[in-house]
Amino acid sequence: YVVLDEVDRMLDMGFIDDVEEILGHIFTAGNYYYYYYYY
Repeated sequence: YVVLDEVDRMLDMGFIDDVEEILGHIFTAGNYYYYYYYY
C-alpha cells in the first residue's frame, strides 16, 4: 500500500501529473485507485 497524505491539496494545486508519475513508478498502469477522506 502507498499512502499519500494531503493528496487532495496536491490535486487542487495541479500536481495530478506528478502524483500519477510517482504511482506509475510503483504500480503498473491501472492498478491504483484514488481514495479521499475528509474530516
